[in-house]
Amino acid sequence: MLLATVALNGRDILDNFLLTPAGNLYTSMATNLLLPLEATEVFLIPAGGHTAGHAVRIPRDKPFTVDIPLGSTLALRVGRGAFACRVFALDGAGGQKPHLQLKGDANGMPFGAMRLVGYHFASATPTNLTSAADSHVRFAALLVAASASDHAALAALARSVASANVSSTTNDVHDGSRLWEAAVEYTEAIEGGGINPPEGSATGAQAHRLAVRRNLTCIQVGGLVANQSTHTRWNCLVQRTVNGSSVVPGHLRVNGVPLAPLP
Repeated sequence: MLLATVALNGRDILDNFLLTPAGNLYTSMATNLLLPLEATEVFLIPAGGHTAGHAVRIPRDKPFTVDIPLGSTLALRVGRGAFACRVFALDGAGGQKPHLQLKGDANGMPFGAMRLVGYHFASATPTNLTSAADSHVRFAALLVAASASDHAALAALARSVASANVSSTTNDVHDGSRLWEAAVEYTEAIEGGGINPPEGSATGAQAHRLAVRRNLTCIQVGGLVANQSTHTRWNCLVQRTVNGSSVVPGHLRVNGVPLAPLP
């Protein structure tokens, strides 16, 4: 289970290089989730969760685009593994309205990949996103993985994600900054109290509350707008909590050995 959030800055100089020789010109700004193309089944519960949901038919032999209403829950199953996603915050940029699509691309499909794409901005004309409204473009989604051996289990997972309580709020604080908090309350079905329970074990439920707080008025370092997409610092990330307890970042370790940060 993951609460995924970003706040993209269209004015960033990403890792100290310009996106184009003329500056940060965009024909597209989007947040992408890569998904397996060869899913056994793809299932959608439309936004609002008032219907039982329905199958999503996608071709495997040619590019495709399926519009997904914002706030819907998309679930898919590969063998006995399943994944469900609900995008509940998605900002537009450049004065455009955001939209969500499930896409298969000519470049990605040969590698067995498709994308759930949250479009913040799209234009045939390269455009500088320089307004203050484009400085922190938000995306938030609840992502849950679980085992599911059949359609009934996949549909149950999708319903649990669709019924989760989600919120996306902003708050102006006394120092002049504006904070954004994305939060979810999700009830996870538990079988036998473990990830791989024995057959016939008892069932139950466990509630989780995840929250992420980000600063939408990050400081500037010289002429560089320092956002989380630069290598300089993660100064926009204020706090992450799980069930009310703060998550303290630690060193990434491989086989017990901490990895040194990039220079």
